[in-house]
Amino acid sequence: MAGMILMPTQDGLNELKEYTKESLQKVEFLDANRKKFYEFEIFTSFYDGNGVLTALFDVPSELNLTTPTHFINVVANNKVIATGELPTQITFVKGVGGVQTLKFPISGKAGEIVFKNNHFITEEEFRERYLRLIVTIMDRVTTIEKNIIGGKNG
Repeated sequence: MAGMILMPTQDGLNELKEYTKESLQKVEFLDANRKKFYEFEIFTSFYDGNGVLTALFDVPSELNLTTPTHFINVVANNKVIATGELPTQITFVKGVGGVQTLKFPISGKAGEIVFKNNHFITEEEFRERYLRLIVTIMDRVTTIEKNIIGGKNG
């Protein structure tokens, strides 16, 4: 049986974005081994002027987190929906803290695959990512082949 790919409509994308925003719960701090050592409740979330999902959480300044944060997880509906490695380690020692801003884009347009749950690429992904490269390689191979068959050196 052939697989079917459904494309979300613009209304569907808007609904998914709103659902994601409303279901954000917490941010988890993870150490270098990806072990959670602390979590913070997200107290508000919204889309900024550029359409980027923004979540705010508070790190109390009286906390003394001496474990460096290497990774963070964003949790919604008790599931990790986004994870990332921090470019630099963060340590919130006593006296450092306050409201933290976390931003992550959720993009998409009607007719575009936003969420995908397999390791196969779609025809559109193939065209956008690989086809031009394959055509370029094939053109080079054809040129080399013509030079070899025609007796020209390089």
